[in-house]
Amino acid sequence: MSRESLQHDVEQFLFHEAELIDHRRLDEWADLFTDDALYSAPNAGEEGDPLHEGFIIYEDRRGITERVRRLQHPAALTQVPPPRTRHMIANVVARDGDNGDRVVTSNQVVYFARQGREVQYPGSWEHVLTRVEDQWRIKRKKIVLLTNDRAMSQVPVL
Repeated sequence: MSRESLQHDVEQFLFHEAELIDHRRLDEWADLFTDDALYSAPNAGEEGDPLHEGFIIYEDRRGITERVRRLQHPAALTQVPPPRTRHMIANVVARDGDNGDRVVTSNQVVYFARQGREVQYPGSWEHVLTRVEDQWRIKRKKIVLLTNDRAMSQVPVL
């Protein structure tokens, strides 16, 4: 596969992931993660130790599945009515990683709207993608929000 073709392929994967989230197809979104996946968003900075500094999100595959289950539960008051999101993705750069993985960085803005309230979540995303049965899967996903030093009233699926 040529470098241009590979770049296009990983961009399409990011767009697909965003579409699943934006259309609330959260079970399908969770299925994009590998069994050993890690999904994180550090608190107040780009790096951090989740045991000492706290994270906005720090979940393994089981935690991702539990997050989806909680968001879909009829008693989840933060989901009634369901929030609407739109992901804007730019500056996608794909690099070689370990063992054939791809390290993909992008800038994103997630627009979140619910009950007349609108919030924007700008930041940088880093995905480590790996091939599983000839399909890209997310091995690591790290989000660094520009506003991660401010209080957040609700954390959407990012």
